[in-house]
Amino acid sequence: MTNGGKEWLEELKAALMKVKQWDAVVTSRDIKLSWEAKPVAQAVDMFVGQRAQVFIGNGFSSLTSNIVMFRTMREIPPEDTRFW
Repeated sequence: MTNGGKEWLEELKAALMKVKQWDAVVTSRDIKLSWEAKPVAQAVDMFVGQRAQVFIGNGFSSLTSNIVMFRTMREIPPEDTRFW
């Protein structure tokens, strides 16, 4: 999940693939949602953030704060939740 620019995201995905040969590196910008799916997109983003092995969020984001709260409730180690 991101609101980053497409060019920057392509650079990031290429850099991540150099570090490790992932099966896939996908961002929320790659997903095409139908009009029916758009209302639930934020809920899906929150679920993905809760379940991620490592979550990197923005400390000023209400979405991030909600994800961090749910991760804390699931007792995910604090070092697996990062802020930039």
